[in-house]
Amino acid sequence: MELPNTITENLRFLTIEICNQLNRACACITASDTQEAAAALDKYDYIVNLSTIVQNHCVEELSRSNKKPIIVAMGCVFNMAACFNRIGSAAVKMIHHFQDYPGAELVAGKKTARYFLTLIDAIKLLDTGFVNKSRDVGHNICDRADAMVIELDDLAASEQLRESHTNDIEGVLTIAEKNAKSKYFLVFMLEQLAHELLVLGEAVLSLENAEFMTIRQLRALNSTLPAVANEAFFGGLAIEKIGETRSGCFISGITEDKNRGLNKALDHDAADNNHTAKNPAVNNGTANNSSEVNAENNTVHSSDQDEQVEPQPDNADSPEYLAIFKEGKKEKLKVEKKQFEAWNELFPGMAPKVIAYKKQGKTAALLVEYVKGKTFEQLLFAANQDALKIAVTNICQTLDKVWVQTQREAEPEQAASFMKQLNKRLRAVTRIHPEYDASAVQIGRQTIPSLRQLIERCNQLEDTIRPTFSVFTHGDFNIDNIIYDSNDGRPRFIDLHRSKYGDYLQDISVFMVSNFRVQVVDPDIRNNISRVLQSLYQFVCQFAEKQQDLTMQARLALGLARSYITSTRFVLDDGFANEMFFRGRYLMEKIVETPEPLTHFVLPQEILRG
Repeated sequence: MELPNTITENLRFLTIEICNQLNRACACITASDTQEAAAALDKYDYIVNLSTIVQNHCVEELSRSNKKPIIVAMGCVFNMAACFNRIGSAAVKMIHHFQDYPGAELVAGKKTARYFLTLIDAIKLLDTGFVNKSRDVGHNICDRADAMVIELDDLAASEQLRESHTNDIEGVLTIAEKNAKSKYFLVFMLEQLAHELLVLGEAVLSLENAEFMTIRQLRALNSTLPAVANEAFFGGLAIEKIGETRSGCFISGITEDKNRGLNKALDHDAADNNHTAKNPAVNNGTANNSSEVNAENNTVHSSDQDEQVEPQPDNADSPEYLAIFKEGKKEKLKVEKKQFEAWNELFPGMAPKVIAYKKQGKTAALLVEYVKGKTFEQLLFAANQDALKIAVTNICQTLDKVWVQTQREAEPEQAASFMKQLNKRLRAVTRIHPEYDASAVQIGRQTIPSLRQLIERCNQLEDTIRPTFSVFTHGDFNIDNIIYDSNDGRPRFIDLHRSKYGDYLQDISVFMVSNFRVQVVDPDIRNNISRVLQSLYQFVCQFAEKQQDLTMQARLALGLARSYITSTRFVLDDGFANEMFFRGRYLMEKIVETPEPLTHFVLPQEILRG
């Protein structure tokens, strides 16, 4: 692939100048060359200017196009320029240090020069037409960076550099202490340079893939693909990032390569006379997401649990995926793999099948089946009320089937403990909305309890209404974790790492509030939400009656209160956050006001208005 000439030329000049700068720093450190030190300090402004020029050209290109290959390419080059700037700055810091501590014998010599040579040789690869062979260049740079980091870590550990570092008190340090300080500083800075080298290599690989990826993610992906696909990955397959959770889980779709390269995108833009600035449409919860599931599919979105995926571009033309790839914390993915398998054993086809799973250190990679259909959120936005009604009916029938077939006697630890869940997340809520942590208020003879007091009282009451049975629950049953295929009327479940036996109202309360908290004001969509809430309530009432679950209404109120209030930590709009917060408080107050036993409690119907 080819970058615009203005970027290529300045990037090559920047590459050459960075190599020169590292040569100068090496001469200063290993041979106390004052002339090279002066030249390096003098040339740093030139590096800064070249970096700025490259970044400005990237911004100009972005203003002309919203095509993904160009967005990724310009982002990669922008990051490379910033990386070069940091490398130049690190060289200057090293020179300044060794001017302050000349003649540090322990850090001079061939070993130090070899580290600099590794950096220089790797960066020189970028000056040999790397855009035409970026796969080999990117992997080569990343491999060198990894080897250098490992060697420097071993060096620091073997010589106990971290422990031997002495605080600098002017006029007190001995020669040996100055040498120890210099060696510690040099190893630390070389580690930083090795990490910058890794960033450069990852930027080159991202250029090739037209997708932002780290080398760790790329290696994990290759480890999960079949051997034949490993060899053909860069030619026959492509990746498309779907999302990334706040916990750091990287989620991508695997597609056939449709020549989505930079050249094609640049050629198309060159033929387009309209160069006005364009921005990719971003799904912030207010757009009509009625297209087939693509960027939302098989991933986590606005979860009512501990994490939330950042909004992703809503690309209606996204291809059908061959599989879904996840890379992240080993503990989470190991559990998710186990739950995919558990669901498929109980209800074949209701969850994606696991294709491959690989561990690497503290992380893991998971390759799973791609599920066709729309998320329930997309159904909400669709204009077809009949289709939405059918989908809700089929989802309720599926839940009834799951609950009946997996029902067992409840263990004490299987209670939902909604108030304990709320208390656990209260700190996260009040960090975003500190006003919710207000103290109790006395108005005449009336005391308005604080939220914490309400939670404590409701927690005591909840202990008296534990469910008598448990079922196999999804665990995070929000509207983006349900995929519905209108062709066969079959709902399927994704993001199952929280699945376990528990109170069925855990799933119902999360699902109801995830419908409500869609941030739209369109009256038709809000009416759709009201209808969904009413349908779910009627369904769960019928199920509870059949099971003689006499405390369902009270537990549902506590579950809804928990979900309404904890959801506010994802909402910065004060008006909408307050709407959810006061719904939660209202339900808790109603519970507290109800005379025991709570079998007489009835959920206030006004709470079901969307």
